[in-house]
Amino acid sequence: MAPRILVAEDSETFGRPLQRTLEIAGYDVSVVTTAEEALGTLRRGDTDLVLTDIRLPGMDGLTLLRGIKTEYSPVPVIVMTAHGSTDSAADVAALGAADYFVKPFEPSKLVDAVQRALARPPDRTVATARRHS
Repeated sequence: MAPRILVAEDSETFGRPLQRTLEIAGYDVSVVTTAEEALGTLRRGDTDLVLTDIRLPGMDGLTLLRGIKTEYSPVPVIVMTAHGSTDSAADVAALGAADYFVKPFEPSKLVDAVQRALARPPDRTVATARRHS
């Protein structure tokens, strides 16, 4: 069974191509447009990794990351944003994100990051926040 990835991205222009890239790489991908929907999906217990934008309507991606690390700690989270900064990279690292991407980014680098995050033992998820170009 393919690992299940949940993408929280409010832009269909970015979310659908991202979904396709990850599906081509062999993952089962669901896309939601809000953090609240993401938490609802996580409650089912069948998500292996979350990929979230920082800016989402309602609850933002950092709040979602905090909630995931509190309620679903073994699930790795990769954060992406179009508004990257050193401060936001430090914030996601401190919150335990598996990786950090600034849009636009090369799809192959994201696929590599997903593979690394899924390969890590759950108790050793280490934040490696860095800027990907």
